[in-house]
Amino acid sequence: MFFKRWITKSQSTSLQLVDNVDDDLKMQLDITKKMGAAFFWIGYHEFNEWRYLHRFLKHDMVFVDVGANQGEYALFAAKRLKKGIVLAFEPVDSFFNQLGINIKLNGFTNIRCFNCGLGQTAASMPIYMAKETQAMAHEGLATIYPSNDRGHFVQDIQIEVFDDMDNTLALNRLDIVKIDVEGAELSVLNGMKNAILKFRPHILIEMNEITFNTAGYELNTVLEFFSKLNYTAYSINKKGGLSVVEQISGVVNCVFVPNKID
Repeated sequence: MFFKRWITKSQSTSLQLVDNVDDDLKMQLDITKKMGAAFFWIGYHEFNEWRYLHRFLKHDMVFVDVGANQGEYALFAAKRLKKGIVLAFEPVDSFFNQLGINIKLNGFTNIRCFNCGLGQTAASMPIYMAKETQAMAHEGLATIYPSNDRGHFVQDIQIEVFDDMDNTLALNRLDIVKIDVEGAELSVLNGMKNAILKFRPHILIEMNEITFNTAGYELNTVLEFFSKLNYTAYSINKKGGLSVVEQISGVVNCVFVPNKID
């Protein structure tokens, strides 16, 4: 209850070093923002998703983090990928710089960072966020699709196509992809379709009916994308296990898993 009351109060920017994320990870965070405050006060932001990753990740896997923000997923994965690698994509300069700081705080050498977004066409385009108000701002909501509540221009960003980065990435495996890009999810998927077909990774993705609609497509469009590639949608329970999803609405993180081919 105290946390809920605290986040509604007007706060000035306050960077804090939180040194017990996932027990021993260090992150420098702005605790006046919703994600930073969640880590500071309760120790996590998306608990079920982390439990799923803890169960799924093996030491030699390749994890792609699209919309890495300040690094919560990239750091969590890197800690477990002792012989693997994390590819982290973050186009907003302020978050990209914060990501770099948090990587250095933990001494990780198995995270490769890319200061760009991903999509189906390489381009430079503006990105937007909500204006900061007296209520706590959410630092995870930058979008290339402006709306009434997210229309504040932040900067121009670079978009690259994952499938066109073969020489740069030099991948021989791809085990899991996390995508949270506030409406650009379908574009990201289309731009990495060849890699998905080749490597058949698990894909953890935010299914958000509002941001999809703002971007001009429907939830069913994403479901059809995965259906054509022979994937099934799963929800994540409190123990990190997966259950087949019959219907998706609102906002939910789903894991799309490739079906076994007989």
